[in-house]
Amino acid sequence: MHNATLMYVINGKDGAKNLRLFSESLFNLDKYTCNYKNEDDFVRNYRNKAEIDKFVRENGRIGHIVVSYSKSTTERAQLLPLFNSKDIFIFKDDPYSGKETEMEKARKLLFNSKNQIFTKLIFSLKIFDIILFNLMPLTYKEAELLSKAGFNPLYLNNNYYAHYKTLFEYRIYNNKLSCIRRPYELMLDDIKERMMRLESNMFYYYNRQLRIAINMYNELVTSISVHNLNIKNFKMKKYKIVKCSL
Repeated sequence: MHNATLMYVINGKDGAKNLRLFSESLFNLDKYTCNYKNEDDFVRNYRNKAEIDKFVRENGRIGHIVVSYSKSTTERAQLLPLFNSKDIFIFKDDPYSGKETEMEKARKLLFNSKNQIFTKLIFSLKIFDIILFNLMPLTYKEAELLSKAGFNPLYLNNNYYAHYKTLFEYRIYNNKLSCIRRPYELMLDDIKERMMRLESNMFYYYNRQLRIAINMYNELVTSISVHNLNIKNFKMKKYKIVKCSL
């Protein structure tokens, strides 16, 4: 059983103080928050709001909502809560009805998002960290052009390769895919195929993480000038990410 706890956390000089709100499986716990627009909306309408208000008064400062996620008895992570997510999760793409998994939506944004904001978000939230050092084969021409662009390909056993991390970084700093179009597309297809083979709990975990990133992207591109946005603008809260195989 994958367990998760929704908490209201206040960080202070003496460390973090936690108020436990709910404990469920991650899937069931998300049901408590998904219909609310954001954290403020959830706290304002929380059924035991007086409990949070008392906790804030006792500690003299405002806190924030966190999901503590336990993959096993030895592995625990802090995740962003899932807000603004009324649509059900799709577990298989259906081109005839237009229904898509979050990974397919993410794949499209990783291929073409405004100013590469979505790719930067994926890095900031560390969603794909577990596979960043996977290798993608390159042709000699791709390796040569990648090297000229300032990114170092690998030469192993008479073949050229690039880490997935290198391909993502190239994409972040270049508006056009140019020399890495073919390996970049193959990498995204590989990531999607790996996700589709995950067992149901981990499939849900990655899809809900991607939906959070997609929601953040949509909010960013409608609230700020994307032309003035770069990687340095992303000062995200640091959350430990559960290690699992993709």
